[in-house]
Amino acid sequence: MVDLNGASAAELEALSGIGPVIGQRIVEFRQKTGRFRRVGDLSRVRGIGPAKLERLRGLVSVGVESDSDAGGNGDDERVEEALRVGGDPIAAHVETDEPAIADQVVEAD
Repeated sequence: MVDLNGASAAELEALSGIGPVIGQRIVEFRQKTGRFRRVGDLSRVRGIGPAKLERLRGLVSVGVESDSDAGGNGDDERVEEALRVGGDPIAAHVETDEPAIADQVVEAD
């Protein structure tokens, strides 16, 4: 099993159907966009269509799934986005649908 998030172009080339050009594209895609979240993200790399993606599914992995891939609450995605745009990853971790505690008015009985 080859980890898409850690493999070099040479390691990727060892996979059936991946030559030097596509191996390099995978590495460049990862450097430009960040870690692969799921194997299906390979379809976003030029030269990898549905048939090639299906052939690779049993040969590659992306390491540990993020919460959003595993049906979690998506916090990892919000934190990574905050880091990409220079925001606060702690604030991104907190759900924004609810008012902050400091914004809530509590009335005494």
